[in-house]
Amino acid sequence: ERMKGTLCGSKPTSCPDQIAITLEEALQKL
Repeated sequence: ERMKGTLCGSKPTSCPDQIAITLEEALQKL
């Protein structure tokens, strides 16, 4: 669900790079 808010510039699509970064940050918080 968290990936839904990940934007790539002005596009409504998610960037794999941003998703990977988000996942890494989420894992570090656990």
